[in-house]
Amino acid sequence: MMGNGTTFPLLLIWCTMMCIISSSFIIPSISCLHADHIITIAADPQRPQYHFLPPQWWINDPNGPVYFNDLYHLFYQYTPNSTNSGLKYWGHAYSKDLAKWTHLPVAISPTPGSYDENGIWTGSSTVTNLNLNEGPMAAHPLYAIYTGINQKGQQVQCIAFPKNASDPLLLEWVKYDNNPVLGGPPFSPATGFRDPTTAWYDDVDGLWRMVVGSGVPGSHGMTLLYESKDTLSWTYAGYPLYDGKPPPFGDDMFECPDFYPVSPSLHLLKVSTTGRDMWVTGSYKNSGGGKVTFTPTGTVGTFDFGDFYASKSFYDTKEKRRVTWGWVLEEDGGAASRGWAGMFTLPRVVTIDPKTNIIRQNPVDSLSSLRGPLKSFSNVSVEVGSEIALPLNGNMQGDQIEMLVTIDDVASSTASFTIRVRSSGGSGQQQVEHTDIIVTLPSPPSSPEVNMDRPGADYHLIVLAKMDANECRTLCEADPLCVVWTAYQNASGTPLCTLKNGIPNAVPRANTITGLRGSVTIDRGASSLASDAAKGSVIAPVIGQPSTLRVFIDHSVIEVYINGGLSCMTTRVYPTLPSSQGVSLLATGGNVKLSVNIWSMGSIF
Repeated sequence: MMGNGTTFPLLLIWCTMMCIISSSFIIPSISCLHADHIITIAADPQRPQYHFLPPQWWINDPNGPVYFNDLYHLFYQYTPNSTNSGLKYWGHAYSKDLAKWTHLPVAISPTPGSYDENGIWTGSSTVTNLNLNEGPMAAHPLYAIYTGINQKGQQVQCIAFPKNASDPLLLEWVKYDNNPVLGGPPFSPATGFRDPTTAWYDDVDGLWRMVVGSGVPGSHGMTLLYESKDTLSWTYAGYPLYDGKPPPFGDDMFECPDFYPVSPSLHLLKVSTTGRDMWVTGSYKNSGGGKVTFTPTGTVGTFDFGDFYASKSFYDTKEKRRVTWGWVLEEDGGAASRGWAGMFTLPRVVTIDPKTNIIRQNPVDSLSSLRGPLKSFSNVSVEVGSEIALPLNGNMQGDQIEMLVTIDDVASSTASFTIRVRSSGGSGQQQVEHTDIIVTLPSPPSSPEVNMDRPGADYHLIVLAKMDANECRTLCEADPLCVVWTAYQNASGTPLCTLKNGIPNAVPRANTITGLRGSVTIDRGASSLASDAAKGSVIAPVIGQPSTLRVFIDHSVIEVYINGGLSCMTTRVYPTLPSSQGVSLLATGGNVKLSVNIWSMGSIF
C-alpha cells in the first residue's frame, strides 16, 4: 500500500521527539511507544496516507491555521495517550505547500491549577500586523486565542503568543499574563461559550472584532460579537453578530463559528450545529456609530453532507484564497486497537459561485503533486445490466487513488449509474465487499412521478398558492439541501410542497406528484464485513445537471466533490479484505457513457 512503508521512519522520529519533550515535563502525561507498536500503526490498512492526522492517538477540531514566516501552520485538538476524547492539547504541524506536512511537538498544553487546567479547546490564530513597530502588538504580530477549561469546568477565552515570532517553526508558545481575556458569556444561562474566531480589523472605527460561539439553552444558537483596540483586551459589543432566532438551521448551540468575506458584497457565517457545518451568506456593514450588522440574504447551505464537522478556515495571504479543513471522525469500533482516531478532510479552497450564490469547495491545487501514474479510460459505454471493471496500472492500489469521472452522454431512460469502489471482486464475480457511489439523475420536468409519493426524509413544508408541481420542483432546485420534492393537497384541500433530503422508496398515492432532483449517494451497505463498521448511506444533492465527480479514496476515507465542488460529501468505510481494491461502473434504466481518469496518490508525510 503506497505510503505506509515510507511513513514509518517519520513516525519513529516524531515519537522520539515527543518522548524527549515528555522527559522535560512539557507534556508530562505522554507515553513512549515501542517500535513494534509504531510499525503496527504505519502498516494499518485503514490508516489514510494523504489526509492529515497525527502519528498516533486522538485528533478532533482543526485549530488556528495560519500562513506566517513563509510556512503554513496547522494546529489541532489532540489527546495524547488515548484514542478517545480526553484532556486536550494543541497539536502542531507545518507545511510549505499545504500538501506535504511535518509534525512538530505540541504547541500549547494545559497548565495545572490554572484557567486552562482541564483543556486547551478550539480557537484561532490572527496575524495582527507584520509591519507594526509600536504599541502592544509590536512584539506579538501573531497570537492564538483558544477556549480554556478552568478548574470548575467553565469555558474561558485565553491568548498565547509564539515565544520567538521570528522562528519559522513557531516551536515555543507562551501564555498571556492577563489570561483569561474573557471570563464568561455576557448572559446566563448560556448553552456554551467557546471557539473564538480569527479577528478582523475594521478601518471604519479602528477596532478589531471576533465572534465566540454560544446559545440560549433550549432555544437557539448565537455568535457573540466582541471588540478590541489591541487584540488583548476584549469587550462584548452588546449584541450578537448573528442571533439564530428563528433559526434557519441548528439547535441551541453554535460551535466553531467562522466569519469571512466570500465576495465584495457578501460575507459567510459558518457554524457547527446538529452534527453538520452549516453556512449562511449575507451583507456585513459598519456604517459608523459603533455598531456593525450582518444581514443574511436567505442563502443557506451545508459544507459537506457526510462526516465533516468543526471546520476551521484561514485566509492564505500567499495565494490569496480562503482554505478550510473539517474534522472526520471514526465510524467503527477499532480505534483503540489501531492506536489512532480521526483525521481532517483535504484542505479545501472556498469560493462562491456567482450564478447560484452557492459555496464551492475544491482541494488545493498543490495536492496534484502527490499524483503518481495516470490510468485513463475514455468514452466508456456502460450498458444496463452490465458491469465494466476498470483495471488499474501495475502497483496502483484502489485504496489510495484520486478519480475524475466525467459524464459524456446519458440515455433519456437512464435513472442512475454507479461508480463501484473498494470492491473485492471484478465483473462477473461475487463481490463480498464494495462501496457504491450512485449518481441519480433528475426527473425530467415533463415526466415526474404522478400519483406517487416518497414518504419520509421531510425537512421543509411549504404552502403553495395553488397545486403546482413545477413550482414545487423549482423550490427544491433552489434549496441547497433538497433531493426530492412532493406536491400534494392535504385533507383540507390546501396545496403543499414537501422538500426531502433523502430518497425514500416510491409508493402509490392519489393526487400526488413527486420528482427527483439529481443526487449522489454513497451506499455503504456492503462496504465491510466488520460488524461494527457503519453501513448507512450518505446522500448529497447535485446543483444543476450532473457533469463531473472528483473522488478521493484514501484507505478508510472517501471524499466526493460534485460539479466542481458545489456539493461535497465525506464518509468512512472499513473494508477487511486485502482484495477490496477494485473499481467498476454500472448503469440502471438506460445506458451511460463516462470518461474516467485515475491517479495513484502518495503520502503527505
